[in-house]
Amino acid sequence: MSNRRSVARLNTVDQGAFGKRGGGINPTLLIVWLVAGFNIGVIGVIVLALVVLPVILPNLDIRRHKADAAAVSYVLITNTPTVTSTPTMTPTLPPPTLTPTPTATTEGQQNLVTEPAVTAIPTLTSTPSPIPATPTPMPPPASFMLDGITFHQQTWNNCGPANLAMALSFYDINVTQDDTAAYLKPDREDRNVTPQQMIDYVHQFTDLRAIWRMAGDLNQIKWLISHQFIVVVESGYDPNNGEGWYGHYETVVGYDDAEGTITVYDSYLGRANKPSLTRSYEIFDRDWQQFNRNYIVIYAPAREAELSAFLGSEWTELDNRRKAVEVAQREVQADPENGYAWFNLGTSLVAIARYEEAVVAYSRATEFNLPYRMMWYQFGPFEALLQTNRLSQVLQLTNDTLKTTRYVEEIFYYRGRVFEVQGNADAAIEEYDAALTLNPNYSQAQAALRRVQG
Repeated sequence: MSNRRSVARLNTVDQGAFGKRGGGINPTLLIVWLVAGFNIGVIGVIVLALVVLPVILPNLDIRRHKADAAAVSYVLITNTPTVTSTPTMTPTLPPPTLTPTPTATTEGQQNLVTEPAVTAIPTLTSTPSPIPATPTPMPPPASFMLDGITFHQQTWNNCGPANLAMALSFYDINVTQDDTAAYLKPDREDRNVTPQQMIDYVHQFTDLRAIWRMAGDLNQIKWLISHQFIVVVESGYDPNNGEGWYGHYETVVGYDDAEGTITVYDSYLGRANKPSLTRSYEIFDRDWQQFNRNYIVIYAPAREAELSAFLGSEWTELDNRRKAVEVAQREVQADPENGYAWFNLGTSLVAIARYEEAVVAYSRATEFNLPYRMMWYQFGPFEALLQTNRLSQVLQLTNDTLKTTRYVEEIFYYRGRVFEVQGNADAAIEEYDAALTLNPNYSQAQAALRRVQG
């Protein structure tokens, strides 16, 4: 009986529920039913995605990331919510226990160290521990122009070697940009020369000394060149010709307070008959900020005490890096939508081993469509992710960068670091070999390869 009732009921639905009694199916009503059912289903999915799921999964983030000019979108997947513009930044997830990872020392060598397990995430406050004040020297003159530098117009992709050759010419060291490039970037396609590589060249091949500092300011630059210290700065440059943004070195040769201008020898834009380029303090500083206001000072050893006295606390590298954190923090407070300021904050935090906070700062920086070539020149995000045990994210970021160029040896070095931490010696060796194929003089990769093989 129950089976017959079921069959009868089904027959009733098929034959009469959506059509005329005792007749066939009404096509118009059937179409109305189908359309209504489809719309109800779509509305249900939207409600589920936008209302129900965010309540159940509060960290769910459904959004579309915009690609840069090269169709590559760099997104640091930090598993942390978006940080507001407030200067206090605390990731919500508990930090991982770090595995042994090789960490660069201030001398550029590599040591295999074990980071302690993090028990509490440090909070980035608006008042980092104070650093000693820098002594106030006699003010520099209102204007100055440095003589005695031989201009070198760079060949393609060669601003680092060309500027180093210019800087050394002041000290009557007559080398060409090909001479310096032979050490700095043996492969012509190498996209980047770091400040540390420039310093290493000075120390290995000359009797001069060199230092690299972050968070410089115009007053420091003016004092240094007016006292005939040679200063090379690292800045961003966008030629506005469709090529896009690049990193660029320049040698500072003069300034004029009355005009509010600074003058550099520009190896790319300058020519033998007009080597210098003059622009306003504001534009110079804007471009310089894009590389955390890095500057290199090259000097004779006999003048080290004079330079140290001028720099004061910043003569110590750690204190300089702490100052860089303070400067970047002030700048993100003043302009929370300045992606370069956030990136500089991450880089400065990496320099003092505050890696969790650095990851958050870098994550904020990626919200502001920074140039994709940033990862050709600045590698703090790789270090921050590595030191916080976000190994898969390091690989993702290196893969994204390799889509734009394969001529950055540091990318292969960081891939090797990941595989080394994971205990995959063969893969690590392959990556370190790839880095050294691009630049056999890359001391960090040399040390890493010896470490794994030994």
